[in-house]
Order: sequence, then C-alpha cells, then structure tokens
Amino acid sequence: PDFHESKVTHLLMRANSITEIQVDCLSSDIRLIDLTDNYINIVPSSLFNFQMLTTLILTNNNIKSLPEEIS
Repeated sequence: PDFHESKVTHLLMRANSITEIQVDCLSSDIRLIDLTDNYINIVPSSLFNFQMLTTLILTNNNIKSLPEEIS
C-alpha cells in the first residue's frame, strides 16, 4: 500500500510475506514499523531518513547485514 500522502504513524505488517521495504510508499510521519516474520533481506539506508521513526522491528526476517551508514 502507498501511505506516502497519508498521516500513517504506525505500520504493523507482521507475517505478510513481504520481501522488500518500499520506502517511497511510507508516510513522512511514520513513527513505528513492525515487519516481523516476513522475507526481507535488505534494509534500505533511506529508511533511516525518517526523522519521526523511533521504532523499527524486523525480527524473523532474512537480513544478513545492515546498511553501512548505520552499522
């Protein structure tokens, strides 16, 4: 879903077979993202440009490494 034009602050999408984080679809007001139990293997560095984001939960995904900018 595209939440870019919305005021969505919490995105809870556990166990939805998601394979990638589509940063361009997120609201600039996003504060919490929970993508537990999906198939994500890449965390885009642009995800960390959201100034309001305080909580990012990516438990039980296929992530092998984090972006160099944040590690």
